[in-house]
Amino acid sequence: MTDLSRLQYEAEQFGRINIQEGTKGGRLGAPAPRWIMVNDHIRDALAFAHHFSPDGSRNLLAPHESYLDFIQGTVRHARDILHTHELKGFHDLRAAYACERYEQITQYPAPINGGGCY
Repeated sequence: MTDLSRLQYEAEQFGRINIQEGTKGGRLGAPAPRWIMVNDHIRDALAFAHHFSPDGSRNLLAPHESYLDFIQGTVRHARDILHTHELKGFHDLRAAYACERYEQITQYPAPINGGGCY
């Protein structure tokens, strides 16, 4: 989970944030900066996350919770729900969102959904 204090600092100091945790660039030995320009939506999201961050935490996990506990509990439960709806996992949700955004932006179906290449 990302360090909310670091993101807040980067947003204020640089006007952009570097997303590392949860990305391939965040893997050991594969540094790949992923800088995102900060806008009002990003500021709102950071404020929202900070508001719901438990006291003493740098992210959205309580200080006594581990990332492994989160994966084995919350994430596993969510995956089970996806599987009951014949979705393989979170990647399917991300792919569906990408197709939806493609169509919103281009006004054409994504190529995987029968749209041509324009």
